[in-house]
Amino acid sequence: TKLPPNWEAPLVLGSQLTGSWRGNANILKDTKVDMSRAERTGVMQHWAAWYKAEFGQALVLQQAGAVQFRDDAALHTILMQTKGGDAKFGMKVYEKVGCHACHGKLPGKKGRIFGPDLTGVTLRMTREELVDALIYPSKFVPERFKALLFETKSGEAFTGFMTQKTADSVTFTYNEDTRRLPVNEIHRIRPQPMSLMPPKLLSTLSDKELTDLVAYLHSLN
Repeated sequence: TKLPPNWEAPLVLGSQLTGSWRGNANILKDTKVDMSRAERTGVMQHWAAWYKAEFGQALVLQQAGAVQFRDDAALHTILMQTKGGDAKFGMKVYEKVGCHACHGKLPGKKGRIFGPDLTGVTLRMTREELVDALIYPSKFVPERFKALLFETKSGEAFTGFMTQKTADSVTFTYNEDTRRLPVNEIHRIRPQPMSLMPPKLLSTLSDKELTDLVAYLHSLN
């Protein structure tokens, strides 16, 4: 579909329709969407086609910024019952929620491997164990995957994984960065019982996205 010459209006309208805008909110507020009915229909068709191609499901219109969260029990039930799915679109879901940042396994994307290697994960774990790990990431955290809390004498605190320790300094990964702290600046280092995988990570995904995500995990075998 050919878009109107004014690109700002399609951007604003599309962002409002999908609720996916993450940029400057003033653009949405200040830009006027002054379009004819035909132009508006054309833009809607364009965005609907893009969304279908990108995520493999129909665009459901919603108010800007509206996000629906599902509880853990509902997600657990859906994931226990998923069958089939499209691994290709599941890879996009895997990237969308940021799994690759800690687990890798995304072609063309680099990630720091903080979490378990997911190769063969659906062979090593039962369906219930896999679903529990996805929904309740802190239910069981192996010692080697527990994060550390680094507290400095100046009051700073960082959560990450130690990569090197010498008599003079400690080096650790923090978010997507690597930091080095002199030993004489460290107040204490404490292991953390919680997983670095955030809870509720999958709570906004659709049934299809969840099914496709599981299909992608199966493909890693």
